[in-house]
Amino acid sequence: MTTVSVWSDLPLNRWLVLAAVLIVMLNINRLIELLPYLVRAIIDWKANMRLEASVPRTRSRDIISISMIFPFCLLADRYGLVTIDALSFCPGHLSALATGGVFIAYLLLRHIVYIIWMPEKSDASTYRTARSCERNYFIMIVAAELFTAGALSITGIPDEAVRRVLLYGLAALYLLTLTRKSQILSSSYNPFSTFLYLCALELAPTAMLVLASLKL
Repeated sequence: MTTVSVWSDLPLNRWLVLAAVLIVMLNINRLIELLPYLVRAIIDWKANMRLEASVPRTRSRDIISISMIFPFCLLADRYGLVTIDALSFCPGHLSALATGGVFIAYLLLRHIVYIIWMPEKSDASTYRTARSCERNYFIMIVAAELFTAGALSITGIPDEAVRRVLLYGLAALYLLTLTRKSQILSSSYNPFSTFLYLCALELAPTAMLVLASLKL
């Protein structure tokens, strides 16, 4: 893991951070308008269904979630949240781009599995909501992680401590995502189909990434 001081001194990383801030600022109004619906989705799984039924809101949600990928990858690289051995051969000034490549590959793997696997008797609305609700929680995860990292860095807490807090926060919010997905699926599918969905589309790809980058 590149130390935070060295990471922030790299010219490319400074430009990437500036671009990330600009992207977030361009979407801040959308985020503010969507925030009440995202908070409700955390509290009540049915709020995901209501959000998915609104085309304008889902469009805004999708735009925000895509824009959040960039700052999330920068945060993950800065604090070494992804520590795959293969990335150690990457030059330090390109580590942020390499981390972004790993995360995009993870998303592509999930998308491929999503296309391949679908229950025979599928409820299109429920399945689509279960698949896309992760975008709701991803937005909240990134926002929470950015705020946490910023607040902790001001206090002067060691980088490794910040890293652990961020990892634990990711784990907690990911478990919440799995819980909400299972509740959504259970409203239309039997427990076995729900279990298969979670294993095939959620647990397997994520386990591969976690095992590859586990460095606690």
